Amino acid sequence: MFKIFFSCLCLLMFAQNSFGQSLRMLSMGNVSYAIIDEDNDLSPYNFDGNPAWFYNDEKTSWLKIIPSSSNEWGTYKKLYTPNRQNNYGITFRGVKTLGTDGTFLGETSYLYETRRGVKSSLKYDPYFGGAFFFNDTSSGNFRYDGPNVRFLYGLEVLPGLFGGASFDYCIMNGLKDIYTRSETHLREVGGNVGFAYQFSDKFVLAADYELSDYLEKIEAKSEDLLDVENYYFRGETFSIKKRSSSVSDKIRRTYNKTGLQVYSLPLRSLEIAAAASFRSDVELTLIPYVKDNESYAEFEEGNSKFYTYNAKTSIRYFATEKLILGVHAEFNKRKSWSKNSDKNLLLWEWDISGVTAGVGTSYKLLNNALVTAEYNLVSSNGDSSKYIDSRFTTTKSIDHHIRLGAEYQIMPGSFLRGGFNYSMIENDFIFGGKDVKYTRATLGAAFNIFNTVTLDVYTSYSFLKPSSGSVQRDWLESVVSLKLLNL
Repeated sequence: MFKIFFSCLCLLMFAQNSFGQSLRMLSMGNVSYAIIDEDNDLSPYNFDGNPAWFYNDEKTSWLKIIPSSSNEWGTYKKLYTPNRQNNYGITFRGVKTLGTDGTFLGETSYLYETRRGVKSSLKYDPYFGGAFFFNDTSSGNFRYDGPNVRFLYGLEVLPGLFGGASFDYCIMNGLKDIYTRSETHLREVGGNVGFAYQFSDKFVLAADYELSDYLEKIEAKSEDLLDVENYYFRGETFSIKKRSSSVSDKIRRTYNKTGLQVYSLPLRSLEIAAAASFRSDVELTLIPYVKDNESYAEFEEGNSKFYTYNAKTSIRYFATEKLILGVHAEFNKRKSWSKNSDKNLLLWEWDISGVTAGVGTSYKLLNNALVTAEYNLVSSNGDSSKYIDSRFTTTKSIDHHIRLGAEYQIMPGSFLRGGFNYSMIENDFIFGGKDVKYTRATLGAAFNIFNTVTLDVYTSYSFLKPSSGSVQRDWLESVVSLKLLNL
């Protein structure tokens, strides 16, 4: 099943998180190419997440309180995908400006996640792309919860030279509700450091380096003095059975990423941004065992490596005071292989690449309405060689994505927003269907209260449906943001 290896990559390629993404753009159909917004400029921070430009991006102090929920369900799914997944979270995010001493961001959040109807798999992310799985013999429900903290600091080091750094730490605990009642402990810590030099008001050159360390421990333990039965899979077909009063698995994943960003304003009516990055991931599957009947050690069952290349550029042209035109182009490529560490045997090898070309425009009607539209053409190619499973697949897809959005000003500081997305996907790399249609509707509103409090609300419903069969995947999302100024 070639499709199952690309869910993580496709999210990276075609639904990348914008570091400064606002509820305003989400409410307007997630448009971005031709929208002017404080969180959607083409600076190195908002365009590619370089913390060095954070000092220039945030000029006032504020605090945001953000509760959110997302729900996903349906029969259009992969083997180990939950029948239903519900996520609930609360985030507190604050910015404090310190003048010439820099700008500080602090964030803390708590996530509660439930997964229902998960078949066999005990890994938190079985479709990251490696060839190793840890399963039991039952289908059940999982519950995960835990906190996440983030800190970011930026300042002007020297005249024209800006620096910044961020730190992230997340822990989560999980539990399966039936046999084998496996317990999961997740920990991820990472950071990003960047520099940017402003040669003039019209040109900025920046670079950053990001790294992360992820650890997942899974333990299935009997509660009634009976043995539990688990399977260490190598590929999709072959597995090793382990029966014991306690069976464990450990996944260790590290990555480092290097990025380069350029911002240029050659004309007052024209701005250009470009970015390129290279990311390297290593995933190890470690099985604990008793050494010399005394101490515990870990056996490296397998290792997987991933190499991701990305290059993108966006151009905005301010044709008139009311009309903005935008162009976006992006290239992505990810290569991976998985090996059995003990025998150094190549088990899986695959790569996927994609090119995106998009255009967008926005137009202001009178003084209280804004409409926008975007179109993206995506061409992707995938090649999978599963040597251990004797499966070799090549897949190509030409996809079309349309985004529409509108905003209406009710009164000064208060807005109503809406959006609509429609996509035609030739081959769905995430779930595996052919001639898939994606439909999404978004709604939102913003209210300015006493000039110091802003309330933003956003909700969306979307579904993904292949042309054949009666299967479908649905999503429902809601976010509320309460922003307090001048703290």
